[in-house]
Amino acid sequence: MSSAVTPAAVTASASVLVAAGVFVANLIVQYRNERRQMELARINAQLRDLYGPLFALVMTSAQWATLNT
Repeated sequence: MSSAVTPAAVTASASVLVAAGVFVANLIVQYRNERRQMELARINAQLRDLYGPLFALVMTSAQWATLNT
């Protein structure tokens, strides 16, 4: 028996390593995207909580000003 590695074994090993690398890279990208979406949702909630009441206050005072003129 020869201890030399056949080209088919090298190709199969390379394919498995590439597939594993792509899988890990995909997991990392998905994690980053989920984290970014969570951060954006948090920022949107903060903006909505701040500017929602502020917008209502500005609109109310603008209407009040038109009624008093």
